[in-house]
Amino acid sequence: MHNLAEVCKLHQIQTRIIGCALEVEFSLCENEEAFLEEFHTLYLTYEKSQRWFEMLQHKDKGENTAVLEILMELYKKVSSLEKKLLKEEEQKLLALDSKSMILALGHEVIWIESAVFEENKNYYLRFILPTFSDRIIPIFARALSKNALIITKMHPRDIQDFDSYIVAREMEQIRWQKQARE
Repeated sequence: MHNLAEVCKLHQIQTRIIGCALEVEFSLCENEEAFLEEFHTLYLTYEKSQRWFEMLQHKDKGENTAVLEILMELYKKVSSLEKKLLKEEEQKLLALDSKSMILALGHEVIWIESAVFEENKNYYLRFILPTFSDRIIPIFARALSKNALIITKMHPRDIQDFDSYIVAREMEQIRWQKQARE
């Protein structure tokens, strides 16, 4: 079991915490510049297709939003397959030093299974956020303990989707608890 709530309390961070199981890759980040290109590239790739989707949605006035979302997801999947076939995706991602599992999330904090972090050191992390449109989320974070990190840099849309994921998981947990009591 994780102690993320205790670490948050110790550092005066107020957040709700959810349990999860997400694979994560990370490296110590002594030089942020070494990771910034990938950090921005991953976001811009997503942002370009997202802007295209929003333009279509705006033109359509929301009448066919569900169809547009499905088309958008099909486009992303075809694009992803194309990249894998051409091995472009593998070449773009930096080789990070370690892999582990994210066991808990809060709105600014992460608890990682491996107790390997050095307190107050900075790290670069990359994980797939399982939303309607699974995508790689790059972040910079500072270690609060051997397992806990506080996010220090994340793209605005990623923050929005990250927070939405946490809220959706909270709602799921509430439904499970309610069903268990019935």
